[in-house]
Amino acid sequence: MSSNFETEFKRVRHIQYFVKCLKTLPSKHAALDTNRLTMVHFAVQSLEIVGFFDSQENLKTYSISKEEIIEWIYSLQVISSPQSPPTSAGFIGGSFLGLNVDGEYYNQGHLAMTYSALCTLITLGDDLKRVHRNEIISALKYLQLNDGSFQCVGLGSEYDLRFVYCACAICHILEDWSGVDQHAMIQYIYSCKTYDGALSLVPGQECHGGSTYCGIASLALMGALDQSFYHFNGWKDDLIRWCVSRQIEGMQGRPNKLEDTCYSYWIGATLKILDCENYLDRDVLRCFVMACQSDLGGFSKVRDEYHPPDLLHSFYSLAWLSFSQQELNPIDCMLGMSRRHFLSFRKKK
Repeated sequence: MSSNFETEFKRVRHIQYFVKCLKTLPSKHAALDTNRLTMVHFAVQSLEIVGFFDSQENLKTYSISKEEIIEWIYSLQVISSPQSPPTSAGFIGGSFLGLNVDGEYYNQGHLAMTYSALCTLITLGDDLKRVHRNEIISALKYLQLNDGSFQCVGLGSEYDLRFVYCACAICHILEDWSGVDQHAMIQYIYSCKTYDGALSLVPGQECHGGSTYCGIASLALMGALDQSFYHFNGWKDDLIRWCVSRQIEGMQGRPNKLEDTCYSYWIGATLKILDCENYLDRDVLRCFVMACQSDLGGFSKVRDEYHPPDLLHSFYSLAWLSFSQQELNPIDCMLGMSRRHFLSFRKKK
């Protein structure tokens, strides 16, 4: 299987695709300017998975400087002042307001961008010593709402399990949970539990593969997964059944939906957290994901030669493949970032 995978896997094309995305995104991505940091996160993690950063020759050949990327990320860190709102600390997603704008009301950190920044910095070998840890943790206190959920910015925004997960990941990476009410977070996750064992983004809505991952990974990061399954007798079995039932060949995000490569990760990683990844037919799933591989590099969301690749589906396709292919550097299934670099970061502390 390994030799066949290496023959079928378009490693050089993928490197070229992600390097291109790291340098210049297509014009259709212009609307994502405020999320540019997440795009960098996807590209850097993907290049790490395929082993790009293992070779100094690669960096030289493709003119990639890890130091320049690190400095660009730090330029997006919001520097709080006494006049800044208490929610302002963290990272913004791009330079759309200009860089290092102090004390601006609308220049506030975003939970998802802060998560992306920390993951990317660690993967590039940074020690996070320039991260304003205390301010970020303090901001979480003001971003958490009364029901236990989190808004992503302090200006008033959507709030759901995505940002609960981002808050958990930030606290886990920085090893500081003092800024959040974990009991309220856990209760909010419980409120998103649906009759069939999965989780919805907000209470009362349909369950979904992405929101299920966010909730289960959050409970695991808080060390509350086992107690949750003990509290709700039968929940774990229902959850596993729901996840496994999403496989057609690839994975669907909800019942009666089409297969989509990103759910290979969302649901595959959920089962990996539960130590039940082997319940899937991984060979069939691998064939589906590989069939979505583009000759241009990257992966599309569906098995269609006319459907172009995109960064999100390319990263999550590789993230799932990294669980089972020894030729790839694995992703941490709870953090969505390089496992080896996170372990190295922890050891150096």
